[in-house]
Amino acid sequence: MRKVVHGFTLEEQIELLKNPYTRSVSEWMIKFTDEFNDLFIKRHSQGVGPSRIFSDCGYNLEILGSKRIVNYYNRLQRTYRFQNQVHQSHLENSSEEVNKDYKSLPPSLAIDAMQHEIIYLRQELDFLKKIISVMNKKREA
Repeated sequence: MRKVVHGFTLEEQIELLKNPYTRSVSEWMIKFTDEFNDLFIKRHSQGVGPSRIFSDCGYNLEILGSKRIVNYYNRLQRTYRFQNQVHQSHLENSSEEVNKDYKSLPPSLAIDAMQHEIIYLRQELDFLKKIISVMNKKREA
């Protein structure tokens, strides 16, 4: 397996695009579907290693290279950890008033509360988009 990140040749891009878990690919970047990200998290939590997951999902490890796999894993892990922290924080504060009057708070606390709310609302919006996407896929099938 290659140890350095390299650009994909046209033939490699075509091969990667044939995989249903590939959202898009360019000379220097590959993006995976949300389905792959969810599957990766699930399989990894079951103790399956990153390279094995990619291989089981039909990816040629020689084309991807070990560095790209490690980078994907680290990026996904950071994102997943961040989202869980936001979700957990919201659960801990769920008893708070929904329509909080930020004017009654000191400015620095009001800003922190608003930022927290924005992050949570974005997370909620992403979740709703996923639900709509699944519903649309079921209608098309």
